[in-house]
Amino acid sequence: MRVTKVEYFKDYKLKMRFSDKKIKIINLEDIIKKSKGLFHPLKNIELFQQVTLDDSGLSICWPNGADLCPDMLYSLGQDVNTTQRKHGNLKSRSRRSSSRKVHS
Repeated sequence: MRVTKVEYFKDYKLKMRFSDKKIKIINLEDIIKKSKGLFHPLKNIELFQQVTLDDSGLSICWPNGADLCPDMLYSLGQDVNTTQRKHGNLKSRSRRSSSRKVHS
Protein backbone atom coordinates (compact mmCIF):
# COMPACT_ATOMS: atom_id res chain seq x y z
CA MET A 1 0.00 0.00 0.00
CA ARG A 2 1.21 3.50 -0.75
CA VAL A 3 -0.14 7.05 -0.56
CA THR A 4 -0.59 8.58 -4.02
CA LYS A 5 -2.12 11.96 -3.04
CA VAL A 6 -2.49 13.96 0.15
CA GLU A 7 -4.11 17.20 1.21
CA TYR A 8 -4.73 18.93 4.50
CA PHE A 9 -8.40 18.49 5.45
CA LYS A 10 -8.98 20.27 8.79
CA ASP A 11 -7.64 20.28 12.36
CA TYR A 12 -5.21 17.32 12.49
CA LYS A 13 -6.96 15.47 9.67
CA LEU A 14 -5.61 14.64 6.23
CA LYS A 15 -7.37 13.43 3.11
CA MET A 16 -5.41 10.79 1.20
CA ARG A 17 -5.72 8.64 -1.89
CA PHE A 18 -4.04 5.24 -1.70
CA SER A 19 -2.67 2.95 -4.39
CA ASP A 20 -5.90 0.89 -4.31
CA LYS A 21 -7.76 4.12 -5.35
CA LYS A 22 -9.52 4.42 -1.96
CA ILE A 23 -9.78 7.91 -0.50
CA LYS A 24 -9.66 8.16 3.27
CA ILE A 25 -9.72 10.82 5.97
CA ILE A 26 -7.05 10.18 8.58
CA ASN A 27 -7.30 11.83 12.00
CA LEU A 28 -3.83 12.17 13.50
CA GLU A 29 -4.81 14.36 16.46
CA ASP A 30 -4.18 11.73 19.16
CA ILE A 31 -0.83 10.74 17.65
CA ILE A 32 0.33 14.35 17.28
CA LYS A 33 -0.90 15.58 20.67
CA LYS A 34 0.80 12.68 22.55
CA SER A 35 3.97 12.77 20.47
CA LYS A 36 7.59 13.51 21.23
CA GLY A 37 10.64 13.78 19.02
CA LEU A 38 10.03 14.59 15.34
CA PHE A 39 6.25 14.66 15.77
CA HIS A 40 6.22 17.18 18.64
CA PRO A 41 6.67 20.22 16.31
CA LEU A 42 3.61 19.06 14.31
CA LYS A 43 1.43 20.32 17.16
CA ASN A 44 1.91 23.63 15.36
CA ILE A 45 -0.98 23.38 12.90
CA GLU A 46 0.84 25.55 10.34
CA LEU A 47 3.66 23.00 10.18
CA PHE A 48 1.18 20.11 10.16
CA GLN A 49 -0.52 21.66 7.11
CA GLN A 50 2.77 21.46 5.17
CA VAL A 51 2.38 17.70 4.65
CA THR A 52 3.60 16.35 1.30
CA LEU A 53 4.28 13.06 -0.42
CA ASP A 54 7.73 11.73 0.44
CA ASP A 55 10.57 11.34 -2.06
CA SER A 56 10.09 7.55 -2.25
CA GLY A 57 6.48 7.93 -3.40
CA LEU A 58 5.26 5.62 -0.65
CA SER A 59 3.89 7.82 2.08
CA ILE A 60 3.76 11.33 3.53
CA CYS A 61 6.24 13.55 5.31
CA TRP A 62 6.71 17.02 6.75
CA PRO A 63 9.53 19.56 6.31
CA ASN A 64 11.04 18.60 9.69
CA GLY A 65 11.60 14.98 8.53
CA ALA A 66 8.65 13.35 10.30
CA ASP A 67 6.93 10.61 8.30
CA LEU A 68 4.41 7.82 8.85
CA CYS A 69 3.99 4.27 7.59
CA PRO A 70 1.40 4.09 4.77
CA ASP A 71 -0.08 0.84 6.13
CA MET A 72 -0.72 2.50 9.50
CA LEU A 73 -2.30 5.51 7.79
CA TYR A 74 -4.54 3.21 5.73
CA SER A 75 -5.72 1.32 8.82
CA LEU A 76 -6.46 4.58 10.70
CA GLY A 77 -8.38 6.10 7.80
CA GLN A 78 -12.12 6.44 7.39
CA ASP A 79 -13.34 5.77 3.84
CA VAL A 80 -14.71 8.76 1.96
CA ASN A 81 -17.99 7.91 0.22
CA THR A 82 -18.46 8.43 -3.52
CA THR A 83 -20.50 11.65 -3.04
CA GLN A 84 -17.62 13.21 -1.10
CA ARG A 85 -15.16 12.04 -3.77
CA LYS A 86 -17.11 13.81 -6.53
CA HIS A 87 -17.25 17.08 -4.62
CA GLY A 88 -13.78 16.93 -3.06
CA ASN A 89 -10.70 18.38 -4.65
CA LEU A 90 -7.88 16.01 -3.77
CA LYS A 91 -4.59 17.41 -5.00
CA SER A 92 -1.23 15.77 -5.28
CA ARG A 93 1.33 17.60 -3.18
CA SER A 94 4.89 16.64 -3.91
CA ARG A 95 7.77 17.17 -1.52
CA ARG A 96 9.28 20.62 -1.76
CA SER A 97 12.81 20.86 -3.02
CA SER A 98 15.28 21.80 -0.30
CA SER A 99 16.35 24.75 -2.44
CA ARG A 100 12.86 26.27 -2.39
CA LYS A 101 11.78 28.50 0.45
CA VAL A 102 8.91 27.10 2.50
CA HIS A 103 6.22 29.65 3.30
CA SER A 104 4.06 29.38 6.41
